[in-house]
Amino acid sequence: MSRAIEFVPAGKLYAEGLITAHWDMVSDDHSGEFSLSESPLVQHLCPLIDGRPSGVWTLIRQSAAVMELHLVSARGAKTGPILAALIDHIRTTSPEVSRLRAWVASDNRPAMVAARRHMQHIGTEPGAFLRGGKYHDLHLFGVAI
Repeated sequence: MSRAIEFVPAGKLYAEGLITAHWDMVSDDHSGEFSLSESPLVQHLCPLIDGRPSGVWTLIRQSAAVMELHLVSARGAKTGPILAALIDHIRTTSPEVSRLRAWVASDNRPAMVAARRHMQHIGTEPGAFLRGGKYHDLHLFGVAI
């Protein structure tokens, strides 16, 4: 059964609360405390699955053709269908964008599994992410829009 997925702007309190709760998995040792960006180049979106919030998916405009994805999913949210819906959303709202990319730290196992399953591995930047006093590789993944 197909579930309805739509994207709405993530409310400030919801986005800050969810991202802050998972900040240790998405930040490095030099990130400091999280604050929600209000830049026009950044969109904090909340995927609603059958009307229920299921995370915060942040899009950061890197160029006219590229957006970078950062996400914190709610427990149990399925990344594949949400990513497919996000690509459709980007095609509709930003037709000039041709590429979506994501950097994933090698020690973030759930994110690595999802990225490998749904995106193309572009390359690796060895030792580029410091978390817990240890350097981890950063993997670049991408998908055509």
